[in-house]
Amino acid sequence: MIKLVKNSSAKKTTYCAVTYRAGGQDKFATCPKTCNLKPDTSAGATEIDYSYLDAVSDAVPKGGISFTYSHFNPKYWKHKLRAGKTAINYSAKNIADMLLHSFVPVVINVKETFWKTNGKSETVNDFKIVRCPAEYNNSNCRDCGNGKPLCSRIDRDYAIGFTDHGTYKKKAGSETEDGGCYATAGNVKLHWEATAKQSKTERDEIKLLKFAQELPYGTVLRHHIAGDFGKC
Repeated sequence: MIKLVKNSSAKKTTYCAVTYRAGGQDKFATCPKTCNLKPDTSAGATEIDYSYLDAVSDAVPKGGISFTYSHFNPKYWKHKLRAGKTAINYSAKNIADMLLHSFVPVVINVKETFWKTNGKSETVNDFKIVRCPAEYNNSNCRDCGNGKPLCSRIDRDYAIGFTDHGTYKKKAGSETEDGGCYATAGNVKLHWEATAKQSKTERDEIKLLKFAQELPYGTVLRHHIAGDFGKC
């Protein structure tokens, strides 16, 4: 199931188009089974829906920009990284995982105490982690990077760092306990659960491509506020 929003009113994605993707029985069903942010009781996907992955890659508004994040290993989707397509960011589990996958656009959640130098960036093993600008100034995905969001830059040589956030942020930062996904609480949870309850009239990939084609020229589209490429 997929939910399509032409104009987000959320603080971070104001004036952007956004999507949510969920399984019909379990909202986590499109997320990889191996994701450590997922509650233990959620099954998750064991393989990627490649038809849908192709659609996400192609779903870029005319004159606009499109980006997303995935917890699936980059070996399954790195071939989709190219100019003019949707930028896919790998959501690393920890610092070691981030460094291992620094050959693709990578992002990572970090604890509030991580930002010690200047509050905007840190360097680990000579690899720079740049803090999401929306965390320390009055910006959002639409105006990030002077109209070219940092997360949409596939050729960058640094990671993007997001400070653990949401109701379960302590669990998200835990090395020993699963869970902590920010989408399990608040407005994101409500939108995600509503996505799972929708009636399916068309395949996700067909709906998504139509949606992207109909968006206004120059739109910034952020795929998957919650959800992933999993086949369910």
